[in-house]
Amino acid sequence: MNSKRPPVPKFNEECPTPKRDLSIAEEISHIIFKKNLNDDVEKMSMKILNVLNLPNSHLHAKALIHYAMKELKYNVKD
Repeated sequence: MNSKRPPVPKFNEECPTPKRDLSIAEEISHIIFKKNLNDDVEKMSMKILNVLNLPNSHLHAKALIHYAMKELKYNVKD
């Protein structure tokens, strides 16, 4: 058997490795960790996410967190 592997792609600074897309649930967890918010906000965000069918995007994750914070009566600027 003489099987050849495909060549390993060469990467350089001009061509970085593509960023992996996060699921909206992972995005919510990442934003909550980054902004140092508590678990209640994450739980409420996930609860809302389970009811809605939203596209997988950073903007929708931020909107869900914002709405969850308003539901939990956090001081949120509109």
